[in-house]
Amino acid sequence: MFCLFQFLDCLISGASSGLGLETTRALALRGVHVIMAVRNTDAGRNVKEEILKEIPMAKIDVMELDLSSMASVRKFASEYNSSGRPLHILINNAGVMATPFMLSKDNIEMQFATNHLGHFLLTNLLLETMKKTTREGNKEGRIVNLSSEAHRFAYTEGIRFDKIHDESGLTVKIQDLYSVEQDANRGPVAGGMIRIHCLKASIGSWIMWVRSYYL
Repeated sequence: MFCLFQFLDCLISGASSGLGLETTRALALRGVHVIMAVRNTDAGRNVKEEILKEIPMAKIDVMELDLSSMASVRKFASEYNSSGRPLHILINNAGVMATPFMLSKDNIEMQFATNHLGHFLLTNLLLETMKKTTREGNKEGRIVNLSSEAHRFAYTEGIRFDKIHDESGLTVKIQDLYSVEQDANRGPVAGGMIRIHCLKASIGSWIMWVRSYYL
């Protein structure tokens, strides 16, 4: 089973804990080259070493990415694009929840910056690399945005754009879904070679979903 996805490269944000960690482990087990995009590279390297103990042949790299900082996102994307690495799958997994109110380095509400704007910018900056990968390999790419049940508790009037950076309240998950809906409404990217999805599922469901497209 190790060789199923051995020619795929997958970038996962927030890969050092939770669902991101388990996705890293599961895809590494199946031969995917996983790039862990993490804010804490020490934690990322520790996870990598633990996975290598379980899966000695795993292909894992750790790169620093702070999604709350647009400068960090741009630096990460520049380094990835200039590396010449292909990119078949982008999993926008990282996120924060119920944090005390604070502003990011860019004076953006922290949860909105991390969960939404950071991933939006990252995806756009990596899109040309994904297009190039799909053209050269003739294999569909995937962009997956992780959301949660929290979108069910959004404000009834929708996104409060006039209070987006206020302490009075913010619902981010509905924005994740809104972003995916807008992208999906434009149709598949790169002539149908890159598809965009929003996912709220278990690791088992995620792996079965990937297998359904790449086996």
